[in-house]
Amino acid sequence: MVALKILRADSTRIWNQPNEADILRTVAQANPGHPGREHIVKILDSFVHSGPNGEHTCIVFEALGQSVLDFQRNCKRGRLPLEMVRPIARQLLLALDYIHSHCRLIHTGKQSVALDN
Repeated sequence: MVALKILRADSTRIWNQPNEADILRTVAQANPGHPGREHIVKILDSFVHSGPNGEHTCIVFEALGQSVLDFQRNCKRGRLPLEMVRPIARQLLLALDYIHSHCRLIHTGKQSVALDN
């Protein structure tokens, strides 16, 4: 089982912007021994699909489980228990350390930006 992300046609060929699939490949290869690497979704493949609205980059990922938001929705009063928050925060910080210190990327929420040396 895999997950497929299909980007909008107008985001597939943006000049002077890094390709999302290329960034994900860099992240996958930067330092596999870093403990934060295991907390980042793995890209399996990518391809471009030509459709009636233009070309769409399609990225194939490993399938994951529920999102944190799904867990939160199932909790009493919509709050995650502290014993769940701590490991989630730790995993998130390890992943951010990995992409910042080993991949030289900053995740802004909308895109990842490569840092100059």
